[in-house]
Amino acid sequence: MTNAMDPVPAKLKKYVGLRPPVPDQSHRARIMAFTLLTECLAAPNTPFRAMAANGLYLCNETEAYIYDRHGFINEAYVKGSRPIQEAWVNEVVSDGMSDREKAIALNRCIPAMREKYGKVPVFLYGESDEQTVLKGGGHCSCRSRLLTSFCQIAGLQARPVMFWTVPDPEDPAKILGGHTVAEIFVDGSWAFFDPMPAIYCQKPDGSLASIRDIREDPSLITSMSDAVLKEMKHSAVPRDGMEPFDYMAWRFFQKIVPTCFSVHHVNGDYRERWNYATSEFKGKLNHDYELYQRVLGEMASKNEITDEVYSMGAVEFRDFKGLSEAQMDVPEDW
Repeated sequence: MTNAMDPVPAKLKKYVGLRPPVPDQSHRARIMAFTLLTECLAAPNTPFRAMAANGLYLCNETEAYIYDRHGFINEAYVKGSRPIQEAWVNEVVSDGMSDREKAIALNRCIPAMREKYGKVPVFLYGESDEQTVLKGGGHCSCRSRLLTSFCQIAGLQARPVMFWTVPDPEDPAKILGGHTVAEIFVDGSWAFFDPMPAIYCQKPDGSLASIRDIREDPSLITSMSDAVLKEMKHSAVPRDGMEPFDYMAWRFFQKIVPTCFSVHHVNGDYRERWNYATSEFKGKLNHDYELYQRVLGEMASKNEITDEVYSMGAVEFRDFKGLSEAQMDVPEDW
């Protein structure tokens, strides 16, 4: 096992970051438009941005490293250092539970935070894990990061996993990806968990499936028995005319979806400074997203999103294209 805060091997560094190394121009345009906005949601040294920036892209070159070494932490949780999270974990995890039972219970408990603490009326970006608890959970990236830290407090290894966006090759008007989940190390292997609807995936042999397993065989998640689904007590609902697990297999587990395995450490020295995603904030975000989509779409049609352009941050790209009309602030470290 390696410490999750250590860098990946030098030969794999090109696969780390907000933008997976994809060659297709339209695919680059879509990812770049999305991630230019991600840079504006919170400062680089906040938990949100650190998680987003440290994803390791799953591909043939990285697969063995991801499933053998990536995301493990050697340093145990410092008891008493995260009292709000620790108290929540202690309410859910009890002596005598197996690691599997702990993982399922922690995944299932996160939606209940909203019942206990209420819901912040707008999203926050950049808050600490404990603030995520107190605001009632938040969006998928917050919850998956929080599940990771809950597991680490409980003595389990865990890591957040991001599905970046890509147009559906069957219908480019539809978008695949756009979600964050987690994997937890249970019974000697990584297992997929989604704390938004409290979902996991049980194989026919009773073991839990990883994201890699489901990508190789989507029927693992679409064909679970009624008994397993009843035991899961999930809250997933049909979407876009599809049954919940068919929708998940289509949207998140196709191999074309850029999938990045990040790291998060409950003991990490993160700084929190959040943005309230108010109506004004969202208006600016939508304005800039449309701007980036238009500009990058035109560039893609001319094969102009070179490796140099694709590596540009928000400030550099705005200067490069003269996008003075962009409205979102780009936060700096402090």
